[in-house]
Amino acid sequence: MDGQEASVFSCYRALIRLRREYAVLTEGEYELLLPEDEEVFAYARTSPDGRMLVICHFYGGTIGDPLAAEQLRGVRVLDNYADGGQPGTLRPYEARMVWFPAEGEGK
Repeated sequence: MDGQEASVFSCYRALIRLRREYAVLTEGEYELLLPEDEEVFAYARTSPDGRMLVICHFYGGTIGDPLAAEQLRGVRVLDNYADGGQPGTLRPYEARMVWFPAEGEGK
């Protein structure tokens, strides 16, 4: 397995782990965010346990993150860049998942 295959495999393993760990990803109500944005695909899944925000930038180049302010209140549980990224920006092909637990909930 080359480095790229290993990286993709690691990403899938992380996504499977998160799906098991956060029921909101399979049971939560889906809400499409930023439907008019041509560079960013973003959605939220919400359940009584909390809310998961998913942001994906599918193009080259760095852009301003339209949901940056909201992300500051949550806990980033996944980012496909090892350094976690810069607040307020999305780098080429960057994807993030941010968790917002319900009041009094840990997960």
